[in-house]
Amino acid sequence: MKRLFAIILIMSLTTSTYSQDMNSSLRQLEDYLEQQGFSFTYCQSQSNTMVGRTTFQWNAWVSGWYDASTYQENMGEETKQQYSIKKLSHQNILNAIDTTRFTFSRISKDASESFLYEYHENDMDTIRYNLIFRFKDDSPNSPNSINNVNYTNIRESVGLKYYRDKSNRAGCFDEMFMYDHNYSMPNGLTKEDIKPFDIPAFEALIKPVLNSIKKLKGASINPVYWQYDEGFESNDLYGSNKHMGLTTGTYYFIPAQYDKEIEALYTQLATLAQDYVNRHPEQSYHYYYYHNPIPNVSNLREILNCNSQTGGDKYRLSFLINDNGYYDGFHILSITTKGEYKLPKDWQTLKSYINGEKTYLK
Repeated sequence: MKRLFAIILIMSLTTSTYSQDMNSSLRQLEDYLEQQGFSFTYCQSQSNTMVGRTTFQWNAWVSGWYDASTYQENMGEETKQQYSIKKLSHQNILNAIDTTRFTFSRISKDASESFLYEYHENDMDTIRYNLIFRFKDDSPNSPNSINNVNYTNIRESVGLKYYRDKSNRAGCFDEMFMYDHNYSMPNGLTKEDIKPFDIPAFEALIKPVLNSIKKLKGASINPVYWQYDEGFESNDLYGSNKHMGLTTGTYYFIPAQYDKEIEALYTQLATLAQDYVNRHPEQSYHYYYYHNPIPNVSNLREILNCNSQTGGDKYRLSFLINDNGYYDGFHILSITTKGEYKLPKDWQTLKSYINGEKTYLK
């Protein structure tokens, strides 16, 4: 998957004009973070609120816990091994901080603005480091926020955020490293150029790939029908508003035993989705790619999130792998929502949901 991630990004970078302007030092830094095993998310979008620009985003993060003072020689071998893993993870984070700070310092002379904050007292460590590179022309302002600091008219921005609580007040996740890189490319489009996302065309593109799971024993394909009328609310739905909504589509599932097929399917869907939005930049979309998601991605994550029209239907291609810490397989939703989107908490077991009345899959 690491190689795949690199290939997909390289293809998108080398086939677009923005690659000539993106900071190459940051791309090299991201290659380094990837090699250290940091989780990466890549996002590419064209939204109705940012007409005229295509935005690209890379996020890396890692969290953990390590306290050398609690290590004891009489610990069991299994516990010692766990400490060794935590120690290595902690050292990787420290190395990543040093490498990131060195890179930021080296390119800061070309930045339009920089921000650095550090706090190292009371068993707490906090580092926030931002660099901003603005457009040199009269491009429209584009408010953006990085590490809780707001900026405008950003061409490229990058930020480091590190937090560590050595007192262990925060529990097991007492250390967090986050990296955020954004790039905005003018694409020449105007409001008149923007078109609704073509849901039928995209579904026709991915349907043969999704239907290929039929040959796998234990795999399933089921319809989705979730309906909630105006004013209806329930604790078994994610989403608190009382507006009406209707979500329809298809739910696909592959058992965990088919790990190679799952990885191949995710690769195909991610590649097809990115290829489609690159061929149709005039359609409003948000595209996401997750580095090494199997079996690490928990909660429902999106590959595509698109509007067919302003205030109209919304399409989602989503997946779930690690459900509450249990890797049972690959869950995929290809769904369209009219009105408000709300997700039943037990959606994997449902054939339909109509105002709280549930029909379960057999």
